[in-house]
Amino acid sequence: CLVCGAIFDASIEVCPVCGVGKENFVPVEENIVENHDSDRKYLILGGGAAALEAAKAIRERDKTGGVTIISNEKYLPYNRPMLTKAMLSDFSDGQLAIEKQDWYDSSRVSIVLDTEVTAIDTFKKTVSCGGMELMYDKLIYALGAKCFIPPLKGADLPHVVSVRCIDDARKIKDMLPNVKKAVVIGGGVLGLEAAWSLKRGKVDVTVVESMPSLLSRQLTEAASDVLEKIVSDSGVHFLTGVTTSEITESGVILGDGRTLEAQLVIVSTGVRSNIGLAMKAGIAADRSILVNEKMETSVPDVYAAGDCAAFAGVNYALFSQAVEEGKVAGANAAGDSLTYETVDGALTFNGCGTSLFSIGDNGKNPDKVYRTVELKDMKRNLYEKYTFENNRLAGVILIGDTSKLADLTQKVKDHAKYSEVLSL
Repeated sequence: CLVCGAIFDASIEVCPVCGVGKENFVPVEENIVENHDSDRKYLILGGGAAALEAAKAIRERDKTGGVTIISNEKYLPYNRPMLTKAMLSDFSDGQLAIEKQDWYDSSRVSIVLDTEVTAIDTFKKTVSCGGMELMYDKLIYALGAKCFIPPLKGADLPHVVSVRCIDDARKIKDMLPNVKKAVVIGGGVLGLEAAWSLKRGKVDVTVVESMPSLLSRQLTEAASDVLEKIVSDSGVHFLTGVTTSEITESGVILGDGRTLEAQLVIVSTGVRSNIGLAMKAGIAADRSILVNEKMETSVPDVYAAGDCAAFAGVNYALFSQAVEEGKVAGANAAGDSLTYETVDGALTFNGCGTSLFSIGDNGKNPDKVYRTVELKDMKRNLYEKYTFENNRLAGVILIGDTSKLADLTQKVKDHAKYSEVLSL
């Protein structure tokens, strides 16, 4: 899937991770890998996509080594991007699981759920968790990230939720019968997806965004205007350029003194990497764990991948990044020598009756000279922007019609010439 990077059987017509259609799919050839069978003990910390992809990459290369995944969640690794896209759905019976229990059994991958890792000893090569001390030869740290909660008074009230796991979505669904009005703090993609899910659940919802426009970092002013019209027309209210000063039992107090009634408040203001255990273990980290192109950390035999890791200073906290980093970490832990190639960091949004796609340079860098083409149809809520640098395609924004997503993604990667993109 060009939107989220997921790989699945060609017979599937809707991406199980992000929900887009098959027009966004391209074929992927299976890699032939060398055999590295061993008696090594592989420990993988975390229960997300990076952890699972690491386990798969190990098993492709090493059929005999011991592979154990330790997760603090009580669910098998699942497609986390669907949480805000389908927030009010029934997530029972492992519907979001990337792989069912049968896969773990047949692949001989042990998975320990509902267990918190408490310490890592990189000298003894042990991990402490749930009263156990497990030894490892190779360790993959994929503990992900947690939602960032601003230091707001009232942020700890019971009706305030950040959507990061299945239990968060279930809590919201359980609250819904008593919710008439809701506020979403944060107007990024996840905040807008959550707001749209609530709107479809017959909730009067308002998004509060501190930036001057929705998705202002990723979009041009003209693109934000189109998106804001679409969001407004869909019945989702929003306020931009407004801060939140306090959350109360009955609503949200804004920085300008206005009050918004709310029986539910969703906070969607970004994430922070889970690096505490790594730092205590002496693994180098800044805001995320520092890794090289092989996903190696500063400590021998310890790899990191996913939302907790940063390569070349980049951590998009995207599903596609977690998948690719997990593959590289697992492969190299098993004796291969793969190099991670940075994902493109494309932005996608499907909701409020529209689709949005943005990739590459949006043309807002004041230190660069661009050639740009913008096509806008406010009546039909359509928008296209093509950004060229040195006559080569550097970025694209599409709103309303994203059918050219696959073709344009490749053209951005290829730095296609102006004449190869447009004939205007």
